[in-house]
Amino acid sequence: MQHTSFSSFHNRLDDASIYQTIETLGLAGYAKETQQGRLMHMAETNYIKAIHSVNDQLSTPETAMKDSVLFSIMMLIMYEGNTWQRESGMKNFTTHLDGLMSLAALSVKQGNLSLLHRKAIAFVVRVFLFHYWYIHKPLPMAFFTANEVAEYDLSRIQVNLQDLIIAIVQFQTSTRSETTDYIDIMQDGMQLHSAKVIQTYFIEDTFIVGIVLPTVED
Repeated sequence: MQHTSFSSFHNRLDDASIYQTIETLGLAGYAKETQQGRLMHMAETNYIKAIHSVNDQLSTPETAMKDSVLFSIMMLIMYEGNTWQRESGMKNFTTHLDGLMSLAALSVKQGNLSLLHRKAIAFVVRVFLFHYWYIHKPLPMAFFTANEVAEYDLSRIQVNLQDLIIAIVQFQTSTRSETTDYIDIMQDGMQLHSAKVIQTYFIEDTFIVGIVLPTVED
């Protein structure tokens, strides 16, 4: 089993962007908990500085691939999730998440990923999947690229559930596409709706034994 020492972890994250985003997220969380507007204003100021710091890191291929950049953007996403109150917050959340997924896919193509980086990508993939399921957007190719190398710490049931949700999102995408043949859509829908799919993913693990969806013929 591959282990990550604290010193190597610290060295990979030792730059301004990571500390800026940590401070931003901490201030925002504390300000929200204590209802202190002054602290929230400080968090917003730090947030802007953190974005500039991350953008500086993204300006060159060498620094863009650092673990710290991936973690910094993850925390910017957490900030948006913790503070949004308007539609713009959801838009910023999605924008950061799109950029994070593109960066994750690019790092996969570069290769030589640390265990820490692959675990971070696994977290990104899961958040991305559930968010895109929620906002009804198609999964981009970058998602599948990142998913191939993600280091998951999940049970078999959780992995199967994730695979099933991916299939559902892809089916939702096909139903909204003007180019997908309606016969293909019907076949995909029948496959997802059939009891065989539920049995394949869950009943073997005794997760929902006894629950069987009706077939189309029923």
